[in-house]
Amino acid sequence: MIAEIASVSFIGGLLSLDVSAWGQIMVSRPIVCGPLIGLLLGDLKTGLIIGVLLELIWINVISVGAAIPPDATIVAVTCTTLIILTESKLSLGSDFHGSYRMVVLALTMPLAEFFKTIDVKQRKLNARFVHYLDREILKGNLKAVGKVNNFSLFLVFLRGFLFSLVAISVGVYILPKLFSYLPYAMLVGLNFAYRLMPALGLAIAFNTFRGL
Repeated sequence: MIAEIASVSFIGGLLSLDVSAWGQIMVSRPIVCGPLIGLLLGDLKTGLIIGVLLELIWINVISVGAAIPPDATIVAVTCTTLIILTESKLSLGSDFHGSYRMVVLALTMPLAEFFKTIDVKQRKLNARFVHYLDREILKGNLKAVGKVNNFSLFLVFLRGFLFSLVAISVGVYILPKLFSYLPYAMLVGLNFAYRLMPALGLAIAFNTFRGL
């Protein structure tokens, strides 16, 4: 499992680059990175299901210009990985798989806002790099431009890698134990809520494109 967590975290770091720092070819969208993580972990079906659900929920969240939206990519990577790695190890009846997935979804979605906060702080750090570059360019050191750009990209990758690594490593051990303490009535309710998630996602999608 350690190798799988490390591999997924590495992919999470690469996908973080696509959000706004480099590329922006939309491979970081949940509908793409969910199945990608599922394929890597040997469960493409679960990856596709979670990716589609999260894409519908976050379909109106797009990084445009200087805007810093909640990071749906880190949620998709973390949520998909945790479900695939831990769900099969739980003794769940067919009626409670949805309950467990709902718990994982509910606990990983707030990570989007937390990751956004880290992103804001990192962009403030980039402003310091700009002032440093101004001084280096005035000195005639044009090579500093490429070095600083590459270092900034590395920091974005490192942020995504470390965040994914910590979140998944902690979640793998905490989520199954937490789920075992939930009462039966709550499990039934969570399973029903999970079945309604596609409807919620479609409602968000319809509302987003209603005025177009």
